[in-house]
Amino acid sequence: MKALKSVYLFAAIALLQACSNLKKIAKIQKETSFGYIQYGVDTIHARGISIYKDKIYTANSNGFVYSYDLNSKVSEKLNEKSFVELRDIAILNDTSFMAMQSHDESSIISKNGKENHTWKPNSPTFFDGIDINKNGFGILMGDPIQGELQVFLTENFGKTWNKSSSSELKCQSGEAGFAASGTTVQVLNDSTFIFVSGGSESNFYKTSNFGKNWTKNPLSYKKSEASGPFSMHFWSQKNGITVGGDYTNSNDTINNCFLTNDGGKTWSKPNKTISGYKSCVIKVGKTLYACGTNGIDFSLDLGLNWYKLSNENTFSMTSYKGKIYATSTKGRILVFEKK
Repeated sequence: MKALKSVYLFAAIALLQACSNLKKIAKIQKETSFGYIQYGVDTIHARGISIYKDKIYTANSNGFVYSYDLNSKVSEKLNEKSFVELRDIAILNDTSFMAMQSHDESSIISKNGKENHTWKPNSPTFFDGIDINKNGFGILMGDPIQGELQVFLTENFGKTWNKSSSSELKCQSGEAGFAASGTTVQVLNDSTFIFVSGGSESNFYKTSNFGKNWTKNPLSYKKSEASGPFSMHFWSQKNGITVGGDYTNSNDTINNCFLTNDGGKTWSKPNKTISGYKSCVIKVGKTLYACGTNGIDFSLDLGLNWYKLSNENTFSMTSYKGKIYATSTKGRILVFEKK
């Protein structure tokens, strides 16, 4: 009888917690405020976004980098020459940035004060993502050449890039990266770098010794040219998430999100997954946000359960001073925050 009472007690507690969580979810959905910033012409969109000292920087489909001053509300083009589509951006300081051109012959466009520079690898490569930390250590990843994923590392804020070549970077035919938001690569510390691939095979790659050796662990995304992880975010050395799916089927919820708590060695599905294909995931405080063509989802339990927040078509996100900024269509940035 005592055992039966304990079962009833635990069930009641679980029910109360579930009701409390649902009320919290509904409150966030109701009280989140949305607005727009028109930073560019209505024929462009950005897949790369970063914010530095009250300025939003975007890497855009028309080949230009834009800055938008949150105080003066003035937008400015930062490069005089247009490039093929820019898909990622890294801000180094007040006057310096690096933008990633994604093309059959990709290049990195950098600006230091008034000086402009362009760097490209010896072999034509399609770039997928770039990340540089505050100490100048960074990773640049591109699609494979002759069966090897192209990975370049820097330790001086991108002044020079060194190619990382390893047997672990050999990949299957049809395996590559996705340049959907520039968030398939990440620097965890000065010697630890990670990235994900998709397509015919989806994998998580990691080095802990500045590219001398790599480990590779599988991710169970659907195997197709349009499927795989399109974004990744680690908030500690052990805990992280990948999101993606099939970009040709934005409402497909099969195998589109995976979580790890052991540094990427093993991955598991959430209890309630994201609402469809997503191209970017970020963590703001204790909340995760994932965005894509069918809208924005959020999770209050580090990715275990996801709920819809907006139906707005968005590509990439970042956060700044309590607000989330998501690039959208028609030269706009969607801005939202919990009241």
